[in-house]
Amino acid sequence: MSNIANLTSELDRISQQVEGDRAMLTSGIQVIADMAAEMRSLRVDHDRVIQHLCSEER
Repeated sequence: MSNIANLTSELDRISQQVEGDRAMLTSGIQVIADMAAEMRSLRVDHDRVIQHLCSEER
């Protein structure tokens, strides 16, 4: 019976660790998505500045 209790305890521990890892990965993915959105926004701003500068040269 103690083998079953030990296995159950180990499975619970692993399950909690996996859930923590999943939360950490989800958070990391959100950070990357936010950074990608910011980079797209900066790229649009950069393109507008370049267009503005080019139009002033004419």
